[in-house]
Amino acid sequence: MAESVTEKVRIVTTNPHDVAVDIQIERSLAGAGSWTTVTTITGHPPGQVVTVDNDVNCGVDYDYRARCSLSGFTTSAYSATASIEACEPSPV
Repeated sequence: MAESVTEKVRIVTTNPHDVAVDIQIERSLAGAGSWTTVTTITGHPPGQVVTVDNDVNCGVDYDYRARCSLSGFTTSAYSATASIEACEPSPV
C-alpha cells in the first residue's frame, strides 16, 4: 500500500550547527552532472527543514546535493549525492 503523491520530491535538510546557516540545494538528472540550483534556504535554523521540489517529471531519476555557508563567509564542500525517482510513492 502506498500514499497518494502530492509532492514530487520531498527534501529534508539538517543543520547540525548551533547557528543559522544558508543551505543551497542543487538537482541534476541522475548521472548527468549538470547541476541546477533548486533553492537556497536562507537562515536555516538548527534542526531539520523540509523543502519540496515540484519542478521535476514523474518517473525520472534525479540526483540531489547540498552545501551550506555561514553568512557568505565560508562555504562547505558539497554533501554526498542522494538519488531518487520523482513521484515515487513511499510505502506506508
